[in-house]
Amino acid sequence: MKTCIASYSQWTTGKDGNWMIFDHPDPLTVNGTVGRMLQSFIKSEVKSHVAIFPNSIDPSIENHIKKLVKPYLHKLDVHVFTGKEGQEMLKVLKKAGFPREFDGFWGYANYGQYRNWMLLYAAFKGFDNILTIDDDELIEKKGYVENIAGRDLLTKFKGKEVLGKGGCYIDAKGNKFYDGQIAEFVKWPKDRLFNQSIKDQLDAPGGRLVRLETACGGNMIENRKMFLKVPYDINIPRGEDDDYAMNAEYLGFAYFYDKDMYVRHLPPSRKKFYWTRMRQDIKRFKYLREKCRIFGIDLEKINVFYNYFLQDNFVRLEQYLYP
Repeated sequence: MKTCIASYSQWTTGKDGNWMIFDHPDPLTVNGTVGRMLQSFIKSEVKSHVAIFPNSIDPSIENHIKKLVKPYLHKLDVHVFTGKEGQEMLKVLKKAGFPREFDGFWGYANYGQYRNWMLLYAAFKGFDNILTIDDDELIEKKGYVENIAGRDLLTKFKGKEVLGKGGCYIDAKGNKFYDGQIAEFVKWPKDRLFNQSIKDQLDAPGGRLVRLETACGGNMIENRKMFLKVPYDINIPRGEDDDYAMNAEYLGFAYFYDKDMYVRHLPPSRKKFYWTRMRQDIKRFKYLREKCRIFGIDLEKINVFYNYFLQDNFVRLEQYLYP
């Protein structure tokens, strides 16, 4: 099966407001982490096609990424997705009669729109699987794409076809841990509860594959049987990864967590104020609370992370906003 590695790369011109949307967009005066990621692909002998998705259609950002990618083209199959390319794809969809009410599925206003470009690209190019690896991560195991991430796809596990899997991150010290770089609101329990949910999945009984409840968006793989039918929700400002698995389950698919599927996550220091991420999270949790009700999801049976943040007494957030 052909797998496309889809990688987002976050940048800012300094005037575009990207710092209010994305976690750590780099200025165009630095080289960022793209080269480091591609070097890890070479060391781990990645053979798959790599598509890098800028977080903007600004030509200066696209050209900067192309310049950073150029030294690796002789060893890797790398393509930088452009705004022009995306518009051409949308023209094809329109000509084919794709419903106009879905026009807003692609864009750069939030992570959901951004990730949907990846799904559209994989669909147009005829890939069987799409593996999301962000540019602040490293693949360090040879055969990771085929033998770890791609393992089990199209097989049955406990009566369910495996069409989507997620894994976790390891930090610089090798710990399976997500570092959200909390600075301003140290009492905000989001990262602590998120990591507890990851630990709960790692400790869950049932072997290597278990039901996914908490996802790391830069380490997920879907087969085309799933990604052609399940989009990212464009109404959620962040947390699109967990939400994607939720959408898949609602549409009748099973999404699994693979305890052996991990990549190294080395994010750069955040360039935006923490309050912007908290504002995104508040909107996200309020939206997901209602979505869970529509989906019929019992909050008492959901993971510890969402069990805390999706309750009705959201007013308690004041203790973190005004310590």
